[in-house]
Amino acid sequence: MSGYTPGPWVAAIDDPEDCAIYTTNEEFVANVGADRIACISPKNGKHVIAFDMTVADAHLIAAAPDLLAAARMAFEDLEEYEWTGLPGDYAVTATVRQLRTAIAKAEGIKEEMKDVRHVR
Repeated sequence: MSGYTPGPWVAAIDDPEDCAIYTTNEEFVANVGADRIACISPKNGKHVIAFDMTVADAHLIAAAPDLLAAARMAFEDLEEYEWTGLPGDYAVTATVRQLRTAIAKAEGIKEEMKDVRHVR
């Protein structure tokens, strides 16, 4: 199986009952609607996406809740380590920022989050 469609992905929410997911290069990834979680399309306007890539995208979307829970847990653990003066704390800061941004994106929050230590 080939890999999933490379990110980053963005949600286009023109109508809350019919949203689409695209790459930043405007390649279609999936459609999310009121009556379905995701309908992966093997085609977009310009390119044909390999079937294996479509299947990999479906697996990635299905794993999203687990990935979000893991990101929240890692954020909470690493945030406590950040700026401790222990070896590697500076490198942890970059990871904490990236986790904060990814969690905010997953939750539809446009600005950087102040606190994501809720609901695991």
